[in-house]
Amino acid sequence: MSVNLDELKTVHDAKQELADVDAQMTEMRDLCDKEKRNFTEEERGKYNEYMDDLRKINRHLEELEAEKERRLIMAANKGKQSSEEKEQKELSKYDLLRAIRFKIDEKTPDGLEGEMHQEAIKEMREANTGKSIEGIGIPNIIFSNIAMRSTPNTVTGGSGDQGGHLVPTIKSGLLGALRSRLVLATLGAQTLGNLQGNIDFPKMTAVSSGWKSEIADADSSTPGSSVVSMSPHRLTSILGYSRQLLLQASSDVEAYLINDLLRSISQNVELAAINGEGDNNVPEGILETTGIGDVEGGDNGANPTFAHIVDLETKVSVEDADVGSLGYLTNAKVRGKLKQTLKDSGVPGYVWEAGDALNGYRAGVTNLVPSDTTKGSATEKCSAIIFGNFNDLIIGNWGGMDLVVDPYTAKKKGVVEIAANTYWDVAVLRTESFAAMQDALT
Repeated sequence: MSVNLDELKTVHDAKQELADVDAQMTEMRDLCDKEKRNFTEEERGKYNEYMDDLRKINRHLEELEAEKERRLIMAANKGKQSSEEKEQKELSKYDLLRAIRFKIDEKTPDGLEGEMHQEAIKEMREANTGKSIEGIGIPNIIFSNIAMRSTPNTVTGGSGDQGGHLVPTIKSGLLGALRSRLVLATLGAQTLGNLQGNIDFPKMTAVSSGWKSEIADADSSTPGSSVVSMSPHRLTSILGYSRQLLLQASSDVEAYLINDLLRSISQNVELAAINGEGDNNVPEGILETTGIGDVEGGDNGANPTFAHIVDLETKVSVEDADVGSLGYLTNAKVRGKLKQTLKDSGVPGYVWEAGDALNGYRAGVTNLVPSDTTKGSATEKCSAIIFGNFNDLIIGNWGGMDLVVDPYTAKKKGVVEIAANTYWDVAVLRTESFAAMQDALT
C-alpha cells in the first residue's frame, strides 16, 4: 500500500485516512495475537508499509493543520486590522471647530463630537481627580493629536501673526510659533497616561550583607522604604480667535491651531519636568529636586569645562546610578560655549563633540533649561547642565482635555476665548540618578 497524499486536501481527510491505516494495522496485530504467533515475512513487509504511510499521513496532517492555523490567524488579523483602520478613519472625522460652534451656540454636541465629549467625561470620572468636564470634553484618543494657539487670531487687519494670512486662499505652508525644542522623550523620560487617583512609587533601600565566622550571629538588616508620589496639577492654556476666522478657516488652519496648542501644553509640561518649582501648583522638576548631585563652579559661577562634565558623571556613578538611559541636558548657550572650549590646554578636541554628545554620551539641547539664573555677582548669566538616567524621570497625565469656551468676554472684538485644561505631574524616582551644574557662565 502507498497512500496518495494529493487526495488528502483537508484536515478531516487526513485524519480519516490516518484512522483507516491504523485500523488495518490493528487488525493485523489482533490476528497474530489471537493465533499466538508472530508476523509472517509477507505480513511484516505489509505492516511496515502501513507504518510508512502512517508517518507520511501524520506529517501531511501537521502541514494541513499549520496551514489552517495560518489562515485563521491571518483572517483574525485582517478583521482586527480592518476594525482598527475603520476606527481610525472614523476618529479622523472629529471636527473640533464643529464642537466649538456647538458651545458658542449654547447647544449640546452631537455626532462624533458628542460621543467623544461623553468619552472624555467618562475618562475624567475614572481618573478620580475630583474634577469634572466644564466645557468640551476631548478624550485621550483625540487629545493625542490636537492643539491650538494661545494668541488671538483674526482674518482682517493685515497682520499675519494675527490670523490675516490663515484664510483658505493661502498657498504656502503656515508658519508656526517659534517654541523651545522638546527633548525629554528622546533622552528616555517616561510618560504615563490615563492615570487614576494619586500614584505612589515605593522605593526600597538596599539590604546589607557581611562576613562572619562559622558560629557568629548575623547582623540584622531591615530594608527601609520611602514613597515618591504623583498627583494631578492643572495646566491651563488660553486660545483666542475671531468668529470670522472660525467661519472662514480651512481644515489646515484648524490643524495648525490644534497642533500649536498641543505644543504649548507639551512645552509647559517639559519646562515643569526640568525646572518646575514644586510650589504654587507647579510640579517639581529635576533642578528643584532636593538630593540630586551638585557640581558647583564657584562663588560667582564658572565657565563650564571638561572637568565639570566629568564631575557630573562621577556624582551619579559613585551612587551606582550610572545605568539606564544616560545623557546630558542643557541649553543652546552652553552648547555654544562648549563648542569653543578645548578639553584641555594643548589637547585637540572641543568639549562639545560632533553629533551633539558630551564625553561620549548624547546631549539634548532645549532653551527650556534655564540660562538666566544668578550666582554671586553673575547676575542672570548662569545656565544649567544636567546629567543622569532619564528613565527615572516620570511624566504623568490624568484624563484628556477640557476646553471651556467663552464667547462673551471679548465679544466686542469678535473674539472667542478658550481655556484648555489638562492635568499633569512629574516625579524623579531616584535623586541619585541625576546631577546638575547650575552656575555655568554663559
